[in-house]
Amino acid sequence: MLAMTVVGLLKDSAYSVVDYNEVLFFVTIKSDEIPVDDSIERFINTFDKFHKEFDIKARLAFESYTKSRDYDFKEREEFSVAKINESRVIVGFTERGNVTHIQTLLED
Repeated sequence: MLAMTVVGLLKDSAYSVVDYNEVLFFVTIKSDEIPVDDSIERFINTFDKFHKEFDIKARLAFESYTKSRDYDFKEREEFSVAKINESRVIVGFTERGNVTHIQTLLED
């Protein structure tokens, strides 16, 4: 998980694990030859999987993930919105900050 986070923060393309005499090294790779998937579906799937698998503050994670991808972010009392190009991802939250639903408004 840490390697994935570092790749995102450094805006690198990928990571790999190198086993050197039973010591594991995680290396990041930056390359124009590795295709980048900036689709709204990828954004939703990544956030959805992340908040379900890890004990995190989902509302803060959504805001941080949105801003780290340089997308517009707006917060309301019961939901938050990420603007990705002309489309929107809307995530609803409980009072405790848990995700209630994820919706999209797709625009071409």
